[in-house]
Amino acid sequence: MKKKLMFGVSMENMSNFDVFLFKTGVFIFTLFLVSAIPSFANWVTNTHWGWFLGPFIVIWIFVMKALWKKG
Repeated sequence: MKKKLMFGVSMENMSNFDVFLFKTGVFIFTLFLVSAIPSFANWVTNTHWGWFLGPFIVIWIFVMKALWKKG
């Protein structure tokens, strides 16, 4: 049984290059939001870095657990 991600998408159909392109697209879209919406840019630059690091660590733990999960 294939494990489905959000919206029924399976990672088995994606190559490493596809994952790289997806991550790059998300990064570029974030830069677009910061440059196109001044209030968003203001919020990003005035928010303490710990508020971004905390969710990153939590998400990273879940990703690492999924990668190292046996069988």
